Amino acid sequence: MRGQLATTLLLALVLTILGTGLTLLLHVGTIDRQVRSMMDIVVELRDDVPQAERSGVVAALTGDTRVVEGSIEFLPRDQAVALMGGDDVDVSLLQDNPFSDLITFNLHASYYTDETLLEITGMLEALDPVVTVSAQSAAAADISAWVRKLAWVILLVGLVVSALAGMLLHTSASMRLAKDKKRIVTMQLVGARRDYIERPYLRAAVTQAVLSSFIALTLLGLLALTINLTLHPLVIWHKLAIVFICLLVISVTHGVITNRVIIKRYLGF
Repeated sequence: MRGQLATTLLLALVLTILGTGLTLLLHVGTIDRQVRSMMDIVVELRDDVPQAERSGVVAALTGDTRVVEGSIEFLPRDQAVALMGGDDVDVSLLQDNPFSDLITFNLHASYYTDETLLEITGMLEALDPVVTVSAQSAAAADISAWVRKLAWVILLVGLVVSALAGMLLHTSASMRLAKDKKRIVTMQLVGARRDYIERPYLRAAVTQAVLSSFIALTLLGLLALTINLTLHPLVIWHKLAIVFICLLVISVTHGVITNRVIIKRYLGF
């Protein structure tokens, strides 16, 4: 019983690791868009732009449904120096301020594409007060590549741990077969078919696989819920359901095939 429990928990750990990697792979695009939507798009203004002209730029952004409501912020030159230099900078002692007045805003994730950035950049740079528009898309692309690499590393770790789980599963199944060998030999003597002898062991393997999958799903679901509630709604639930189905299929297939191979080798039929 303890051996079966340990095997079930280890399989659940393997499935959780693999599920984490698969979930990251399926959410690379979502994470990329969400990260981009949290990055400021910076509009640099000419020096000493009148309030009316600056309000015109803000009005153009406010009327655009692609811009996140409440994200538009005006950053004066002095505040930019303090922000870039930290709390220790005395703005009054600076002779030359290298910064311009800035307006920052964010786009909704679904609109943060290269095409939309080009369109909005062209619209803003056509306005007289605007000098240039800077978007941090390159950094987001780097994050996307980093998330993809992280996902593959996690999957590799899962495969390594799955090898250890396979060894434990082999030991556990062999011990159970050794314990039941007399009963199995008796069944063979009375002419029991192979599939009849295998049935209880395969049923136990499927039960263990399903239980491990549900434990892994619970852990992944709690992790996804925590991320969505505390950080940002990054996890898409139907994609997590796809991951669960994949894990269930992998777990059941692995359990059935492994047990059939072990039974065949151990009993010699």
